[in-house]
Amino acid sequence: MSVVTTLCSDDGGDTWKVSEARLMVPPPDGYVGDHAGASDPTIVSFRGGRLWMVMRTQTGRLYESSSRDGMRWTPPQASRFRSPDSPAFALRLPDERVVLFWNDCADPPAGKGRRGRGRPDVLHAAVYDPDDMGWLHHREVYRDPERNERPPASGRCPAADPRAVVARDGTIVLVTGPTKDGRSLLVIDPRWLCATERRDDFAGGLGGWSVFRPPGSGEQAPGGRVQGTRLVGHPTRASGSALRLRKVEGAPGDGAVWNFPRGRQGRLVLR
Repeated sequence: MSVVTTLCSDDGGDTWKVSEARLMVPPPDGYVGDHAGASDPTIVSFRGGRLWMVMRTQTGRLYESSSRDGMRWTPPQASRFRSPDSPAFALRLPDERVVLFWNDCADPPAGKGRRGRGRPDVLHAAVYDPDDMGWLHHREVYRDPERNERPPASGRCPAADPRAVVARDGTIVLVTGPTKDGRSLLVIDPRWLCATERRDDFAGGLGGWSVFRPPGSGEQAPGGRVQGTRLVGHPTRASGSALRLRKVEGAPGDGAVWNFPRGRQGRLVLR
């Protein structure tokens, strides 16, 4: 089982000390697969000097631990962030806000000889404001272009393994992947992450939506995916489109997921 610890230096990296911390999160009983236990940690410093570590697990959640000196860490605890056994990445902005990139995709805990059923189809970002003392926004920053299709046999996850840095102009440069063509490079404006409004009238198609469903009998082999929800012509506007939701006999009903900024209160308008 994987164990997480840290190495610390107080002389610019000339010498290092190994922490006595041994952070472990047992996988569910019967789990079969790589990365069993806690792995792929990411660490960021909050205002005031507190260090925050987030770890990948197979429990359906990221686990977290805190430290004041990098040597002594609190026992890992389940965080608020769901994750389908996928790494996360945290970084601190120049204005002391903290951004976390992770896959907020539901995944029942793995076990009984199987992996979890979920897949990191979408990469999300949340922003922690030390003045507001809370995680807000929860934006989708990258969606797997093949998310509505049967997952590739190679197991590649284009919306997984995020890494990011803050550029000189204050934007965030994010790398994720791998895709079939390599890795994806994105430039993100923190102001967009903190936007409070979003709208969509389907003029750009379904690029901002996730619309897959499990296949019905005869459509595709079990465990695959098919696109359910589709766009059709608008019933009253010749140039417009509408979202079609339906239930086909022998198959699960259609559904559609669209992300908008998360806040403590707000208004959602559907027409």
